[in-house]
Amino acid sequence: RLGLISSDLKCVLNVDGMARHFASFPVVDRNLPFISANKAWDEQILTDCALADWIKTLSLAQNMDGQMWRPWVKGHVETEPKGWVGAFNASISLSSLFERLLNWDDGDPSPIIGSTADNTNTDTNNTGKSGDNKVRLLSCVELTHYTLTQGLHHWQRSEMLSHRPTRPPTFEPNPKAPAYALCPSSLPFSTVAMGDCVSAPLAMAALPLAQIAVWSFHLPLHRFVAACIREVARRHDVVETSNTNPAVGAINGVGTGGGLANLLQMFALSEDVGGGKDNSSQRRQNALLFRGLMEFPTIVLSRAAQIRAGLWRRNGPGMSDQVLNYSEPPFCRPLADADILLLQFALICHASSSRDDVGIMDQSIGGLAFRGTGTLRLVNLLIHRFG
Repeated sequence: RLGLISSDLKCVLNVDGMARHFASFPVVDRNLPFISANKAWDEQILTDCALADWIKTLSLAQNMDGQMWRPWVKGHVETEPKGWVGAFNASISLSSLFERLLNWDDGDPSPIIGSTADNTNTDTNNTGKSGDNKVRLLSCVELTHYTLTQGLHHWQRSEMLSHRPTRPPTFEPNPKAPAYALCPSSLPFSTVAMGDCVSAPLAMAALPLAQIAVWSFHLPLHRFVAACIREVARRHDVVETSNTNPAVGAINGVGTGGGLANLLQMFALSEDVGGGKDNSSQRRQNALLFRGLMEFPTIVLSRAAQIRAGLWRRNGPGMSDQVLNYSEPPFCRPLADADILLLQFALICHASSSRDDVGIMDQSIGGLAFRGTGTLRLVNLLIHRFG
């Protein structure tokens, strides 16, 4: 059934302009700015648009066909499940739609007559109607930001709340609980380098994850975000916007286009003196969002590394077949490569934008590199997840 639906959708996307219309919202109030650095997306979220339905569909497919490590007390599996074949087919089928859905430029017009890419009011006769414009087209930067903050962020927050840490063995009622069943809420205490022969202790919260925790090769919503980031990286950044000197990548002189730097700027904290409360909320959202971008792809990558190292032999040789599909051509591009891309993007968001005043001011875009430890958090996570 999924194959038939996917084929029909591909036929629709082959129509000129339909892929461009995918990244759009119906216009409700053109007097309200569609997006700004200090306004949340949920002021104009419409749950009945195709983009919102697409994100919900990908969210339903998250973590399908869960896998669990077999401890030595269970012995070798006798009958291997074959459901992973259908799960990989579904994941690959969904990922094949990503490039088709994103196969447009920011300046492409809508296939619907009377629609526009800007958000200006065309009601010149004061009729009280919203004019001829029926949809508001998103740029690739806006599409990526919306998917990150209103799709992936909500799923990650819900998923993180479903994980429960266990008590340390010294406080556990049953001290004989095996080590592989424990899931601490923080990584082991570490000492990290801070620069010129300076070291500092680092206590880092982490997703409570036991060795026997259920996980999945399939995170289609994360992979769609990776595809969006890849498309944004191909576009030019908007440096200046004016009517007389349109910015590179802008749409009709309006700075709604842009590249990776413009996407990062949408997560930046306000520089206003009175923006303390907004900055605090934005920093919390950034911290949770980009922590998830580190955590969930790392789980899949580290488990795949364990399987290659032979730690999952009791689960049967089918696990090695799944790793081959995940990490080898031709399917590695929408799977393993997408997870690595998300880690690289999280690293950019946590890295300092300047080496000046490290340890005094937070130089990262989203306020996540406090005292120069932003990048170290990701490195520390990778060491302990893979170690």
